[in-house]
Amino acid sequence: MAKGKLAYSCTACGNESNSWLGRCPICDSWGSLVEIELNGHPGLNEANLISPYKFSEIMDSNKDLDRIFFGMPETERVFGGGMVKGSTTLLVGEPGIGKSTLLLHLADGLIGQNDEKIYYIAGEESPVQIGIRGKRIGIKGKHLEILPETNVDLIIAELNKNQQSMVIIDSIQTLFDSNLDSVAGTIGQIRACASKLISWSKVSTVPLLMSGHLTKEGSVAGPKVLEHSVDVVLQLDGDSSGAFRTLHGLKNRFGSTNEMAVFEMRENGLIEVLDPSSGLIAERPKGVPGSVVVPIIEGTRPLLVEVQSLVSQTGNSFEPRRTATGIELNRLVLISAVLSKRSLVDLKGKDIIVNVVGGIRVSETAADLGIALAIASSALDKEFPSNMAAVGELGLTGEIRRSTYIERRIIELARLGFEKVLVPASFVQGEPLTEVNIKLVGVNNIQDAIKKI
Repeated sequence: MAKGKLAYSCTACGNESNSWLGRCPICDSWGSLVEIELNGHPGLNEANLISPYKFSEIMDSNKDLDRIFFGMPETERVFGGGMVKGSTTLLVGEPGIGKSTLLLHLADGLIGQNDEKIYYIAGEESPVQIGIRGKRIGIKGKHLEILPETNVDLIIAELNKNQQSMVIIDSIQTLFDSNLDSVAGTIGQIRACASKLISWSKVSTVPLLMSGHLTKEGSVAGPKVLEHSVDVVLQLDGDSSGAFRTLHGLKNRFGSTNEMAVFEMRENGLIEVLDPSSGLIAERPKGVPGSVVVPIIEGTRPLLVEVQSLVSQTGNSFEPRRTATGIELNRLVLISAVLSKRSLVDLKGKDIIVNVVGGIRVSETAADLGIALAIASSALDKEFPSNMAAVGELGLTGEIRRSTYIERRIIELARLGFEKVLVPASFVQGEPLTEVNIKLVGVNNIQDAIKKI
């Protein structure tokens, strides 16, 4: 087959060049140019020209999107209410996190709704290996077809022979286009293969679900080039040695990117946790310093997480260490500095380790007060009340500021039996919450919060 026009693309900045260069002229990166294929553009033809659409007419004729469902309500919430027909989705995550297992669960949930086939393109594992995993997690797979092929042109030719309800690619890094000389997994191959598959999906209106690997350092150099091409980007996170996994959206053209689903890894696969708040704090220790429950907001619903902290005397002559799991390290440094400066908690010469239990990542500032109190509880060796939680943003002067959706957080705390919650004093001075039976303890600053517990 004749090759198309070739070019070279920089993996660092995306700049394209007609010839290979040792250093990218835009970002000055060395050895970052890889080979790609450029698709030819046909000449203009008046018969192919389209007319513009009137926005008012589009709004009047707007209909609900045609979605398919997997029988997994938490996952469907992350998709925006189900997977849209003709959409393309990229599922990314570290190796071994459970992407292939989740793909099999999604396929199994769709099987039985119709008699159309579901194609599972196996680029990494053999059909026997997939069958062993499917049997272990209870996949029936009556209409599931396993296609062990990595040539993208042969895959599309096979897909055109039958009707499918969904196509799964596991993974996009294993496919190759024979028109390119580069090996599978390079930027050029990933772009070329994904482009052909996405075009086929749009024309056939068959939803396409592709998986892509992240490195252990969190690099998305391979799948990153696909983010602008696909409709939905989902990321599966969690500690591979732990029980919980989280699925959240990085991009979604058909819904919110703030939703999250929580899974528990068991012998029979990834099981959705329908009440994640209860599951995440079920094993919370009592009578032990350094543990605080914090209500966070994921999408449209509150979620309770446990923040644990350990403060100990540093064992070396260098600067004390700051270690964070589940929160940004810079946020931990900021909170530690405010605690040391604006309260009576002595953190000089002490290591501080903070962990969010369950592998949950907390990015919102509403957890600042809870993190600060967990550190203070461990440093003072004083237990934080087990029937109390904390919510609020911590300022550089030590003040406690209001956060968004405090009412939703308090209602979730009351539902799970908490009796008290530390909140900013400005919130207590507002309209009282009469629908919940929980005591609001207003605090003005971090030292005030430490005194009241």
